Amino acid sequence: NPSLEVKEQQEGTTKHEMAPWGLPFNPQDSAKYKKQILALPDGDNSDIFKKETSFRSIAESAHAFYQGLSLLELSGKEKLLDLGADICWSTNKFAEIGCQCVALDINYHLPVSDVYIYENNVYFERIRADMDYLPFIDRSFDVVVNMTSIHHATDLKRTFKEIARVLISSGRVILINEPVRGIFQSKEIGRKIEKELNLNDRGYTLWEYYSAAKKAGLRMSFEPGFSSTISSNLIKRISKSFLIKPPQLARLFIKLITKITMPIFPCKVIMIA
Repeated sequence: NPSLEVKEQQEGTTKHEMAPWGLPFNPQDSAKYKKQILALPDGDNSDIFKKETSFRSIAESAHAFYQGLSLLELSGKEKLLDLGADICWSTNKFAEIGCQCVALDINYHLPVSDVYIYENNVYFERIRADMDYLPFIDRSFDVVVNMTSIHHATDLKRTFKEIARVLISSGRVILINEPVRGIFQSKEIGRKIEKELNLNDRGYTLWEYYSAAKKAGLRMSFEPGFSSTISSNLIKRISKSFLIKPPQLARLFIKLITKITMPIFPCKVIMIA
């Protein structure tokens, strides 16, 4: 029973697939692109990963996924919810580790993940639902993962409240590669066409994420992912200009600069609770 806003997002997503930067194929034709789907998130030399498509975007942010995966330190025994799973390439990775996974999204891409189930001998549940109204009983999951999707939330506070509700008391939630807008940046992010299609592409500041999580009872820490505005190479050059030669001091300096600048400039972060 989706809300009108969710229905508009579903319709917008379907239209977005036809755009050059959307899903690079019709979901019904996914079997023809089995090789490329199985190559996610790393990608291969196929044209799909060279053109401006969602697959190229995934490949470009693969490092963030692996960083988040490393921070989670999964044992393979966890019950895991993957929010905004789309075609479930991330769910597939968690299932390969051994986690009992559920993939959730509002769009119609979930069946594309048949490729992973049949080719990689993994299994996970797939549910079309709204992340603001999760269809699960309290304390259902050990881990909740959100890969570049929670910024589409209509009500960030409600979304975090729902995440906290379905987590066990010692559970963890990680947000990977979520865009964080700087205090001088517009709340509206994304292309003009994405706004016209009602994809709800919003930008939240670091403090908006923090406040929403805190009100839901979640404790948060931050691992920065650098954008083009603040690149790690730039900070390294700055650290060299200050003649910080010992590696330990250089790392400390980079961490300090990151903490200071993250709330001000647009960036991407990984957040763990």
